[in-house]
Amino acid sequence: MENLIKLIEEYDHLYEMVKECPYRFLKKMSVYHFKQEEMVIHQGDAIHRFYIIVEGTAKIYVMSENGRTYSQAIYQKGDFIGEIEIFDQYLSVSNVKALTDLTLIGIDGNDFLEWMRIDNHMSYYFNRSLAKYLYNLAMKSGVDSLYPLKYRLCDYILKEMVPYQRNQYIVRISKNQMSEHLAVTLRSINRVLKELAGKKIIKLRDNGIIVSNIQLLNDEKAKSMLE
Repeated sequence: MENLIKLIEEYDHLYEMVKECPYRFLKKMSVYHFKQEEMVIHQGDAIHRFYIIVEGTAKIYVMSENGRTYSQAIYQKGDFIGEIEIFDQYLSVSNVKALTDLTLIGIDGNDFLEWMRIDNHMSYYFNRSLAKYLYNLAMKSGVDSLYPLKYRLCDYILKEMVPYQRNQYIVRISKNQMSEHLAVTLRSINRVLKELAGKKIIKLRDNGIIVSNIQLLNDEKAKSMLE
């Protein structure tokens, strides 16, 4: 309980969520720590606990029977884990892996449901979080279904790049991660990247993808809709 109180006092987003939580539920909460790359939940697991992310980021993804993965979302502080399955005790639809060291607060599913019934403040936060998740998932599904790969990859690079050297930017994300996020094969990713490199729009380096010309990258993104 002492560790929980320290976290509530330290993190404003956590305090805002639990500030009207009755004490009988607070004392049932526990603090959990996961190391980077450690699995929090496996796809198909029974969900008995509801989590709030206090600190760190987690990757939410699904895996097919043939081993292909599809990245659904990246969760960060203030997001919930287990929120979709907890009401009707569904098995987990996704894998949840710690991308960084992760600190969570967890509470038993039945206790969480009772807490939600009497705490309108927390219920509001929960509904907003669920709406955000569904909105982002719908947007991603629509883009993945309707837009060509070159458009999506150019858009992804533009969103993820950070300043590198003079007039250049870098994307420090592996090709495998791009493949998972865009739900395509690694071969398809390599094909588009090589095409962009051949046009001197990007440079492929061991430490990442160097963006040499942002305007040309935007042009390729726009032209891809006409191909």
